[in-house]
Amino acid sequence: MASIRSQYGLLRIVENSQHRWFTLADNHVIQGVMDKLQPNLLCAPVNQAMFLSLLPLSANDRVLNLGAGSGCFERVLKNQAIQLTSVEINADIIAAAHHYFLLDETTPIINDCAENFITRCQQSFDVILIDIFSAQSHQALLQKHGFWHACFKRLTCLGKIAINLAPHNEQQVINLLLLLRPLFREFIVIEFKQYKNIVLIASNDCLANITIENIKQQDDPNTVDLAEHINQLLYTQN
Repeated sequence: MASIRSQYGLLRIVENSQHRWFTLADNHVIQGVMDKLQPNLLCAPVNQAMFLSLLPLSANDRVLNLGAGSGCFERVLKNQAIQLTSVEINADIIAAAHHYFLLDETTPIINDCAENFITRCQQSFDVILIDIFSAQSHQALLQKHGFWHACFKRLTCLGKIAINLAPHNEQQVINLLLLLRPLFREFIVIEFKQYKNIVLIASNDCLANITIENIKQQDDPNTVDLAEHINQLLYTQN
């Protein structure tokens, strides 16, 4: 559909009869996807799992999205009474989100590095969504205590973070949990049947209500078929 030479590699926008998605550089992993028939609903199970951290949606919740990508959360939350701040490092991805992924031109996305933004930010948020891991930066950022501490400082006392991980091995997930345990009491780890990604939700609020059974009973259209894609959901607390 389109190829754009980006500062971070070749950005390819591809589509079929139902979906439109993009890949970046030589990595053919889908970085963002949209259902063309229902663009305001989340269609990727990984994003649907991250969305659990926002439920139940409450008016005036403050949400920070680090790694806006194709703008899936921005489209979903556009008509909600939520204060959303979105950050994306790649200006070409921001332009593609507006041009190819139906993101309203009035929806602002801050062009900045997530680490730089969170370090300088003075706002507080109820939820921070983190989806910023490329193959190159994944290992380095996982080990940066300063980044996670900065995210923690920007959360309200019972706030949540939801992280999309692309770990190379189980030890990377364990190492991240060890970094986060001094900051948070409760954790949800979600593994998928057909994806290598792992979604990690952390909070000092109770997360025990995030279960497979409760996901099945939710009536939110963004999570209606999520349970069938989950291989394992683990709940743990300090």
